[in-house]
Formats: sequence, structure tokens, C-alpha cells
Amino acid sequence: MQSNGGLTNAQKFQGKDSILSGPAGGIVGAVQTSLKAGFQNIITFDMGGTSTDVAHFNGEYERQFETEIAGVRMRTPMMAIHTVAAGGGSILRFDGSRYRVGPESAGANPGPACYRNSGPLTVTDANVMLGKIQPQFFPKVFGKNGDLPLDAEIVRQKFRELAIEIQTQTVDNRTPEEVATGFITIAVENMANAIKKISLQRGYDISNYTLCCFGGAGGQHACLIANTLGIKQIFIHPYAGVLSAYGMGLADVRILREKAIEKLLTGNLISELEASFLELETEAQAELEHPESKIVIILKLNLKYEGTDSILSVNLTPPTPLSKGGEREVNYYNSVLMTLTQQFEQQHQTRYGFIKLKKNLIVESINIEIIQQMDTPEEPILTRTRTTPPKPIATVSIYTNNQWQNTPIFPRNDLQPEDIINGPAMIIESIGTNIIEPGWQAELTAKNYLILKLTPPLLRGEGEEEISNLSLSFQENQQTSHPPLPRKGSAQKTSHSPLLRGGQGGLKADPVKLEIFKNLFQFIAEQMGITLQNTASSVNIKERLDFSCAIFDQNGQLVANAPHIPVHLGSMGDSIESLIAAKGETLKPGDVYLLNNPYNGGTHLPDVTVITPVFTPPSPPLVIGGNRQENSLVKEGNNQENSLVKEGNNQENPAILFYVASRGHQADIGGITPGSMPPNSTNIEQEGILIDNVQLVKEGDFLETELLNLLTSGNYPARNPATNIADLQAQIAANEKGVQELLTMVEYYGLNTVKTYMQFVQDNAEISVRRAINVLTDGEFSYEMDNGGIIKVNIKINKNNRSAKIDFTGTSPQLPTNFNAPKSICKAAVLYVFRTLVDDNIPLNAGCLKPLEIIIPDGCFLNPGYPAAVVAGNVETSQVIVDALYGALNVMSASQGTMNNFTFGNQNYQYYETICGGSGAGINYHGTDAVHTHMTNSRLTDPEVLEWRYPVLLEEFSIRENSGGLGKFKGGNGIIRKVKFLATMTAGILSEHRIIPPFGLNGGQPGLVGKNYIIRDNGTVENLESTATVEMNINDIFVIETPGGGGYGYNQ
Repeated sequence: MQSNGGLTNAQKFQGKDSILSGPAGGIVGAVQTSLKAGFQNIITFDMGGTSTDVAHFNGEYERQFETEIAGVRMRTPMMAIHTVAAGGGSILRFDGSRYRVGPESAGANPGPACYRNSGPLTVTDANVMLGKIQPQFFPKVFGKNGDLPLDAEIVRQKFRELAIEIQTQTVDNRTPEEVATGFITIAVENMANAIKKISLQRGYDISNYTLCCFGGAGGQHACLIANTLGIKQIFIHPYAGVLSAYGMGLADVRILREKAIEKLLTGNLISELEASFLELETEAQAELEHPESKIVIILKLNLKYEGTDSILSVNLTPPTPLSKGGEREVNYYNSVLMTLTQQFEQQHQTRYGFIKLKKNLIVESINIEIIQQMDTPEEPILTRTRTTPPKPIATVSIYTNNQWQNTPIFPRNDLQPEDIINGPAMIIESIGTNIIEPGWQAELTAKNYLILKLTPPLLRGEGEEEISNLSLSFQENQQTSHPPLPRKGSAQKTSHSPLLRGGQGGLKADPVKLEIFKNLFQFIAEQMGITLQNTASSVNIKERLDFSCAIFDQNGQLVANAPHIPVHLGSMGDSIESLIAAKGETLKPGDVYLLNNPYNGGTHLPDVTVITPVFTPPSPPLVIGGNRQENSLVKEGNNQENSLVKEGNNQENPAILFYVASRGHQADIGGITPGSMPPNSTNIEQEGILIDNVQLVKEGDFLETELLNLLTSGNYPARNPATNIADLQAQIAANEKGVQELLTMVEYYGLNTVKTYMQFVQDNAEISVRRAINVLTDGEFSYEMDNGGIIKVNIKINKNNRSAKIDFTGTSPQLPTNFNAPKSICKAAVLYVFRTLVDDNIPLNAGCLKPLEIIIPDGCFLNPGYPAAVVAGNVETSQVIVDALYGALNVMSASQGTMNNFTFGNQNYQYYETICGGSGAGINYHGTDAVHTHMTNSRLTDPEVLEWRYPVLLEEFSIRENSGGLGKFKGGNGIIRKVKFLATMTAGILSEHRIIPPFGLNGGQPGLVGKNYIIRDNGTVENLESTATVEMNINDIFVIETPGGGGYGYNQ
């Protein structure tokens, strides 16, 4: 069994093809059995002991050709499976503020508490507590001799103790069963969010899908998951508990072949591709052991817009088999061209919400799939032998809908076709337990299929408050149908820990809702990031992921972010506050603003921030381009169907509710060198175009002419304004995604509830940072840079109020070079360091700064004034600030302490990258080799993309052995990167630690300094300083050797 869902000959089986073979078997089993049951559109839901796997199917298997598993990126065809760490063994805990579910798992040993092996409370235990798992109907395989039932009493005892602990630490007075329900609610939300990522996020309306539930724990949660997502039908196969294994038996032999094309899609090219497909088909057919058996051939073209890298696959279905050859008329190829284009545009509109009418399509590659269909067993037909309803074998109490309810138990083997079971009920079988929640109805079919349907009175209305009031089905846009939302304010009606419509009112946050809202806010920011990556044009954003997205409250305070670039996230709040101060009184619905001013909330000029205020009433539809109906990022009428809870606002006086923002590193924003990262700039004008709260969209209309005029103005205009405009449009689209998600959230929960929990998640982050501060000690550190500038920091810890004062007094004055760092960068570095000291999953938000007093003297190079050059401050000085702070706290040695900013280009090409190195060692750990550290979190461009898009050749990219500092714990090694130029271009390096080595701590040795040099075509070597600009000729090689991290502790 292979990860792509097909079988292969054992002799041809390779490890790279087996990574997800088990989950792939589950998808095949789910799809094949669902199709036999008559369901075409399904969501597969596989919940096991440690994790949950979900996938989407609407006619064909979805595959990914690049997948990241356990931090390793793999390029091989795999089923498109999304995994979340929520399973029966996920550990439950209370952290003092929030209920937490996973990601840690109890596994099989010790297993859940009920396994009689001293295990922790888990999701399985919560279901035991609620009566949804009954020990008398569970195998007796526990205890020392493996002959005892589940231990329900220890579960009840542990939940009683946990409820008392929660009551002691908070005003929350939940009963033990309510505590268990809270944990189940969070687990359900986590699993539902995983399903949203592979469905709603990609534009699919799943309200009419069937949830195919399997895995050992799936049947216990299927109805709750369906309630959360608005799905009205569930399918449970008789082999659901072992469907992954059964699916392997249903799999066909599949052979996939791919060929790179990278050509413009034209009718002539389609004609040429027939020969390529025939070649692939012949090659694949040769692998079949029985070529005479039934064969299905699928042909696909992987298309993308010219200048982008987002691939969408479309089917090629010629009227006659390609293998027969023969001449075809030109009109035929033009017809195929039109069909392929329409398929692509339809997919692009669904996935991303817009199309680019004037962009050419590129055939990135083609692939062929040969399917040799295997014989599968016929499933037996059951007959009905009685006329009476089924009789339960027992009646037990389960806790659901906030009350204990008498619930009948039916063995699945006792049911007959046409039997109907109304919830609440339990249907038990040897390989699973199925809970029929209130409002659901189960029916057995003649093929022993269990079909669960939501009964009409309970389409997400009254009685489902347990899950419905804590759930949110994010839709791609308001035109997508979704189930009716609950009554406004219904979330306030629970008997425990009510939410006040007027704000906090001195109450503590509900610990269940706090976890859910924290996840929802972060989920929105992640959706923004995905939209931005998918719709951007530049390598910087699409490939290197040099961007960040976040949401802010109405005062511009950071609420939540996706895990993007730390230096961006910690400083974007200043950008929002700058806009509020400058334009707050004049902002209107549909307005979007642009900012990169380093002296007014920005960092350096290439990092351009796009800010969108979120209003009620909703903003007008956003239009990119001149024709609203042809090219709209948000479909016309998108907002007009959304009737928000106004709560004091009206149409005449729209109020700003929140802000959303995205920051992306532009490939070029002007300046004296291509890439806008000049190593030797001495004033801000040399670094590019300064943008200070410039309007980008006015009441829904994109101001493209004004933007183009801005980008082409000044002494050093942008070199490729078309790319700038395309990326800024992508940032607008990302923001609009955030706007729509937040407005949906407001409609669902009510405005004051959302605002209240925006404050609560900040309060939670503040508490977490105060806890971390409480174990720190005073310290100071002085750190010299290669250019002679010195950063001095003194940290004083106040144990009484658990706060810290971070004082940079004594730092060198403003520098004549470009290593000056705006104040917002220094704040971002402090925020990052203190957030990393919290060993917990909290969002990086404004609450982290509340316990911190930061003193940055005016006139020092961490608080420069106009027109100081600052381009290196964002990327280099920020790294040194972070290491100085860790040094003062004595917790970690220096990392490579640089981003190794490498740029090259001319009038036709502009490229920028940051390069990894060694991380510093710490108190009980070694540093890591070849990794981006601290204030950068970007990714290096893949060699194939780099060499395809630019006239360069990556000659070497290797670990720089023995460059990490020695010590009890060794610093990580840097890397060696050699880039050969195939065209004449200007290159620049902006780096640090080429003179001063990254320090070690407590006896640890420093890491090796980095090196920059040129190997000319004639073999001569030119050594470069930390910062340099150089002209590269054809066949010249630019070599960068990055520093290693410092060691920690004496080497025994």
C-alpha cells in the first residue's frame, strides 16, 4: 500500500511511498464504501488513539505532491490528508486559565486513566465520565493480568479532583461532568477546524456532504463534529473500526508518472503533449503484471498563472484514446484549450475567490495515473425477519445537552434493515461505540450500513447548546449556504460563568470558551496567511513565506497571529496605532491603507503593511480592477446578506470593531540596489520608497493608478511595480479573508462576546508571561557588533508584581550605517524573547508586553530619527538584540546572530533571501544545524524554483561542519551556500558576525564567524566584509559561509 492510495508490486515498493500508507488505506476504504452506499461528496473522519485524520472527496482522490511530515518536506504523491493531534488518548489538563486538550497523548502505555495503568485523564476518560463509554460493554483486557474492565471509578475521582482544582483557581463552578463536557467541546472544535482547513478554506460548501466516520473513537464524536460543521448526514460502515485495513483490501493498483513541462498553454502545446502522455502511458503500462485486465487512465495538466507557483490540476479528457494517435483538427485543440482554461478558472475562483483575466496559463507539468482495478468482495444483503422495533439490551445514563439522560443501548448485530433508532442512544459493536446524540436518527440499511441523519427540528437550533453555542462554521463567503445560526446571545445563557454583554465586568474568562476563542482567533490569522501565500506572485512571499498576518482589537492591540515572522508580528501593532492616530477619524467602510514608514510604526522599507479596519455595518464589496463583475476578490453582494448584531451601531454611524493586517517583504521597493537591501545605504531615501499611511482602497475601490504613481516616484523608484501591485492585491485579499471570518464570528457569538474574549486572550498571555518572569533573575549584557556599535541591556526582575524592566541605556548612539533599528523592532525583539520563555501554547499578542517596562533612550541606534538608514536594523540588529537579551537572562548562547541577507538582480530580476545558520546551545540542549532562528521564520527557496525563475545555479548548499561552539552542549553548525551567476547582475550581502563571533555562555565556546567571498570565473578569490555590494559577471560564484551558534557550559 502506498501513500498515494494505490497498491504496487513489492519489488517496486519504496520507503518514501509508505509514509502515509495507513491513513491512505483509510481514505480508500471510506471512499469506496461511501460510493457503494450512494454518497458522492464526503468528508472522511478517522479518529484513533493519538490523532485524527481528515480528507475531502467530491468525485476524485485529492493528492499533494509536496507534504511536510514531522518537520520533513517530501516531494512524492500522497493523499491530501490533514492530521490534528486529537484522539482518544489526547491528554486533558487545566493550566490555571484554560482547558487544554493535547497535543500530548497517553498512547497505549500508560494509556487513559481508565486503563488501570496510572495514566492521565484523556478524551477517552471524558467519554467514560459522560457515560458515552460503558465499561460493561467494553473488552475486559485491563489490569496486571489483562482481565479487568475499564476503571470508571478512577475516572470519576480524577474529574472530581480536577473540578475542585478549577473551582479553587477560578470562579468557575462546573460539576465534574460539565468539566468533561468542556474538554470534549474543545476536542470537537480542534477536529472540526481540521476539516474546515481541507474544505471550507478551499471554497467547498460541505453542508450537503456526508461525514464518513471511522477509527476506534470516531463513532463517539461523529454527531458532535457534524453539528459543529453543519453536516446533516453520517455514514458508519460495519468495518468502521478497522476501515484503514479494510481499505487496503479495496485499493487498486495505481501507477503515477509525471513530466515537467513549464510552457505556455496553447492549442499547439496540447497537440505536443499528446506524444508526452503516450510516452508516460507506455512507461507506466510496462509495470503492470496483468496488462490485459481492466485499465482506467487519468490524464492531468498541472496549471498555474504565469509568474506564480500555485498549481491547480485539471483533467484532460480527449474524445479518443491518445494511444491511437492520428491527426486532429486545429478547432479540436482550441476547444480543449477553452475547456482546460474554464476548468482552471473555476477551480481558482472556488479556491481563492478571484481569477486573473489577462494572465497567461503555464503548464507546469503533466501526470498520468494508470489504475488497474482489482476485484472487490460483494457485501452481503441483510433481510428483515421481524416486524417489531428493536429492543435495547440495557438503558444507561449519559450526559449530553447539559443534563443526564436515559439512553438505550442496542448491539449493532441485533439491528435489522429499516430499524430506526432515535437519539439519545448507543449502538455498540465489537470494534466501536456509536453515540446517537439528541436530534439525530440512525437507520440500518440492507447492506448493514448505519446512516445517521439530523432530524428537521434540530438543524442547529434549540437544545444543542452544548456544542453549537461553542462552535463556528467558517464559510468561504456569505453566498455559501450554511445552517441557521443559533439565537443571538445564546452563548450567554449557560448556567456557568456567564459572559457580560457590556464587557468583562470583573469576571474571569470561562476556561472552555477561552481555549476555543484563542484557537478561533489564531485560525482566522492562519486563513489570512494561506490566502496570501496562495494569491501572491513573488518568490519572497509565495516560496520564502516572508510575510505575516494578524488580527487586532479596536485599539490596535495585537490579539492573535499565525506562526509567521516574529519581527513582523511584534511591531505591527505600532503600525495600526499609527494609522489610528493619523486617520482614525476619517476611516470609512471599505478603506484599506498602506504603510512602511520605519519612523511611524514600520520596520524597514521592503516590509509593507496593508491594514484593513473592520466595520459594522459591513464594508462594500472589494473590487480589484475596473470591472466589479469580472474581477472581484470578494464576490459581489458578499457582505450584504450578513446581518450583524449591531449592538449600538447603525448604518449612519459605522463603527470600527477590529483591524486586520498583513505585512509582506516586497522583492523590490526601489532604492540604490535591486532588492531594496543596499548594504551601504546611509539615509532612508537610498533604501526605497517611504510610504506613510497611504490609502490603497477607497470604500471598496482599488486605487491602482495612484499606487502605480507612488511606486514609480522619487529618485529611486521600484524596479518592478507590476509585481508590487500583484503582491499588494494578495495582501488585500488576505485581509478581506480576515474581515469576513471576523464578521461571521461576530454574527455567531455577538459583538460584545467577541470583544470580551479578545481582551481575555490578551489577559491570558499576560498571566503566562508573569509566571515565566517569576523564575528569572536580574542580569545585564553588553554585545558588540561588527560595525563597532554596542547594545547594552539591563534587566531587573520585580518578584512582587512579577514584572520586568528592560533598560537599553548605554547603547551606542545612532549609527552612520544602516544598522539602526526603529523602536518598534526593539519592542518586537523583547516581545519575542519573553514569549519564548513561556513553555506553553499561547498566542504572541499585546498581553505579553503588559508586564514589561521597556526603556529605549532617544537618539540611540535602537531608537533612531529621520532620515537614518535602517534596512539592516530590521534583519540584523534585531537578531543581536535577541541574543543580548538571552545573554542577560543567562538562558541561551548566541545563535548565528544574523539573517545573512543576500540580494541580487538587475532591471529584469530582483531576488532576496535570508540564509540559515547555527542556533545557540542552552542549559540542557545542543544547538541545531542549518536553521533560521529568532526574528526570521522564512524558508529558503527551493533550488528548482530558484534556478527556474532566475539565471543562477546553486552549486553547493551544505552543512558547515565544526562551526558550532564547543561546550557541554554544542552550538549548531552553519552552512555553506555557493551561487553561480549565469547573467551579469548586482549582488549584495548584508550580514553580521563576520568579525565578532557568536558568544557562548557559562564556559561554552563561541561559534565560528561567517565568511563572504567571491570566486571569479578566472579562479581569483575576493574576500568581502560583513556588508558589501559587488558586480557579478557570468560564471562568477558568490559564497556565503554562515556562523555557528555558541556553546553552553564547560566541556567535561
